Amino acid sequence: MDGRSIIRKCSAFTRHPRVFFSANENVEIVALITEMSPEYRSRILAAADRICAHSFDLLGSGDVDIRQFLPSNSDMKIPWHCDIKSGHSWDPETHYKDITFGDSPGVDVKVPWELSRFQFLTTLGQAYWF
Repeated sequence: MDGRSIIRKCSAFTRHPRVFFSANENVEIVALITEMSPEYRSRILAAADRICAHSFDLLGSGDVDIRQFLPSNSDMKIPWHCDIKSGHSWDPETHYKDITFGDSPGVDVKVPWELSRFQFLTTLGQAYWF
């Protein structure tokens, strides 16, 4: 497919700019994405599989199975309050404004906060369409 035909197909979705696509457009959009970048589907599905296996790359940690940081007596499935790089955990009952940080070398509160930003939901949403 040449550049002009890609632009023509993409412009069909942008003539009336909006934030969301309607449900009946997903088949066309997925077909266009697959035509433009055949490997994209497999990359998204692989990334979604890693997320569903609780493997995350947080702030350059590389893919880490975060379940290993859960306390053995925990019912949680994700260690929302743990710095996976250092293993340090904060009390889940502590309000975020009351958390003390910066006093322990190698411990970074940004790691659990990054996980809590849910940036992985976009990938899961894309995988849902595929």
